[in-house]
Amino acid sequence: MAMTKEQREYDRTYREKNKEKIAKKNRKYYENNKEIIAKKAKVYNAKNKEKIQLYAKEYHKQNKEQISLKGKEYHKANKDKINKRHREHATKNKQKIAIRNKKYRVANHSKIREVEKQYELTHKQEGNARQRRKTANLADNYIKRIFTRHSVLTTQEVPKEIIDLKRIQIKIKRHLQELSE
Repeated sequence: MAMTKEQREYDRTYREKNKEKIAKKNRKYYENNKEIIAKKAKVYNAKNKEKIQLYAKEYHKQNKEQISLKGKEYHKANKDKINKRHREHATKNKQKIAIRNKKYRVANHSKIREVEKQYELTHKQEGNARQRRKTANLADNYIKRIFTRHSVLTTQEVPKEIIDLKRIQIKIKRHLQELSE
């Protein structure tokens, strides 16, 4: 049964004039039939999974900026809530996350190293300043590097007591240099 042009025009004008009435009727129907609608939606989604995914992908591609902006706004408005959820997840799944990260580092070692090199090149001044601070403050990793630079030791093999003694030695040496100048 095909609609005539006049019938379509009448329907359109009726919907425009009675938007609120139709919306109220639709809300009432939805409230009374939530379970049935949910079941039908579940069946439809199961049957048309690929179609839905394709539509979602296409929609995302067309509205990328809008979606991104919405996500940023949500993140900004709910920053504490999101951070809390991330912290809880991290504490509950500490072992799982550590294993996943280790697998990733092993599988992508060269890629990670390349990114680190690129970062070092673009942030050279910051790295130099950080290194000067570590040297001036006699940070543990600076002292460990002094020990391991020309030896077969690794930084994990240097005991804390030795680090503390070396720190004292360097302080004395620096103080003597200041006095001689």
